[in-house]
Amino acid sequence: MIVDTGVSFSRIAHLDALESRVVQVRSFPEESTMPVVHKSTVRRARQSVKRHARNHAALGALKSLVKKVQTAVTEKKVEDAKASLRLATSALGKAVTKGVMKPNTASRRIARLTLRVNSLSASAS
Repeated sequence: MIVDTGVSFSRIAHLDALESRVVQVRSFPEESTMPVVHKSTVRRARQSVKRHARNHAALGALKSLVKKVQTAVTEKKVEDAKASLRLATSALGKAVTKGVMKPNTASRRIARLTLRVNSLSASAS
């Protein structure tokens, strides 16, 4: 079955984003539509991919810093835990500034890590 979209082939040939799109046909065969893809939409999609990669990398680095604090606490290394906590707190603050993480989430994580490190140092002394 051939569906006439009412759009010339040359009009859609230059848009790479439309290659995977499906022609949407209404209940009336004489009225069929093709989705319109604007330049800004394609640009936003490209930006979204870049931002996702950057945010994902930042969260990965953040997780490793938090794990470093947690392992230092479980191994009862007070000085390592305090040093790692300082780095993790700084990284969490930067993540909030960059928009990778919400402020309340970062505050909660900082509070919990600080509580664990402080309880470790209190029990050690």
